[in-house]
Amino acid sequence: MSALAVTTLALCIGMNVAAFAVAYGVLIRPLPYPDASRLAVLNILFHDGGDLGFSPDTLQQWLPRLRTVESAAGYVVKDVTVRSAGRATVLQAALVTESFF
Repeated sequence: MSALAVTTLALCIGMNVAAFAVAYGVLIRPLPYPDASRLAVLNILFHDGGDLGFSPDTLQQWLPRLRTVESAAGYVVKDVTVRSAGRATVLQAALVTESFF
């Protein structure tokens, strides 16, 4: 009976440790960038929940108006077809500005 209690306690402690490790890694740990608190992501969202991102053209129109932004990058996600050895595969690709990375 005591072996069952010890095993149950060990499993519960192990599950709690795993849950907190995942929460720390995803939610709490700071990003591996200098001044990570200064990073922001802006998206253009549609009423239906779709996400456009910032295309390079949109970003070029916005840059002269952004006074508190040190640097900006844009992207747009598109479906592309890749053909190789007679097979075609549809993949999602992001077209990014040169300052993205």
